[in-house]
Amino acid sequence: MLVRSLVCIIWNRIAANITHVNGLHGRVKYQPAVVLLVSILTCGLAGLIFEILYAFDVAESTASHGIRGRMTQLGTWVIVCNAAALVTSLIPGGVLVGFPLGILASVFVQVELNRLAEQMTGLTSDL
Repeated sequence: MLVRSLVCIIWNRIAANITHVNGLHGRVKYQPAVVLLVSILTCGLAGLIFEILYAFDVAESTASHGIRGRMTQLGTWVIVCNAAALVTSLIPGGVLVGFPLGILASVFVQVELNRLAEQMTGLTSDL
């Protein structure tokens, strides 16, 4: 039951990221149905690749908007976190380390998306 819930949450997060990245480009760069189907068929491995692509797209957008305090190497950090998560998850008990590393990669992308949203909407962290 827990695994099924986690899988649904991850696929929902993939769909949300697609929507955000497509919005950054002002066009449909990634087809949500295709990304979701490929991710399901590859048991989530394609989702890791798409997350890396999103990270590079978000980093490019934050650079072009001149976001202060941004992660200049966002894509690289997401690659490192996801690769380490995948490798550690292959060893017995490694899921205890791998799962948080995978979450950390997603958190990095989400933090940068939030910074970009604050800049574009004029929000401040004082709210």
